[in-house]
Amino acid sequence: MTAAGQVNSTSRGPRPDSMENDQWPKGWFTPEEAAAYQAEARRVRGGTVVEVGVYLGRSLSRVAPICRLNGTRLVAIDNWKGCVELGEPGTGVELLEPFRANMEWLGLWDAIDPVSGDSALSALRFAEGSVDLVFIDATHHYPAVLTDARAWWSRLRWGGVMLGHDYRAEFPGLVRAVDELFGEPDAVAGSLWKVSKAWPGRLRGC
Repeated sequence: MTAAGQVNSTSRGPRPDSMENDQWPKGWFTPEEAAAYQAEARRVRGGTVVEVGVYLGRSLSRVAPICRLNGTRLVAIDNWKGCVELGEPGTGVELLEPFRANMEWLGLWDAIDPVSGDSALSALRFAEGSVDLVFIDATHHYPAVLTDARAWWSRLRWGGVMLGHDYRAEFPGLVRAVDELFGEPDAVAGSLWKVSKAWPGRLRGC
């Protein structure tokens, strides 16, 4: 890893499916959470998967090979201006190139459609009901989680799945937002929460 948190981009890395957990890009995604994310991605064939809040690509890397194999469009949305919770810089696009270097090193750049922009406003790029799976891992503050979840819910198709990260006591605003919107998650793996768009009114107030 370099000081910026990306893997060595001077040569091609190992096959993603053969890498150990500590070889993946910098981030906070556990093997248990990765397995749950991958299971959902495998169910999407030829559709669209969106990850909102990509950082350096740790979680995205786990599903990119699956999406490529299934002919699924994988969209990576971030402003790449640093992690607010870590107090990282908030100007420029400091993390876009490290992210790209990570994906190129893993041989996954061609499997990803990167979009640099606001997490909620980027939902307007997609038609309603056009997304099969959305994974939200952007800013964890209460109002931001509410805004992101509401923005992307209408973009999910019926039967689609919304996943999110860090549903744990360390992020009370996030937990509060998820519980207010959905009552409670359908399932939790590690700190990965899941809600299925199974019936009208699943999102409270909508």
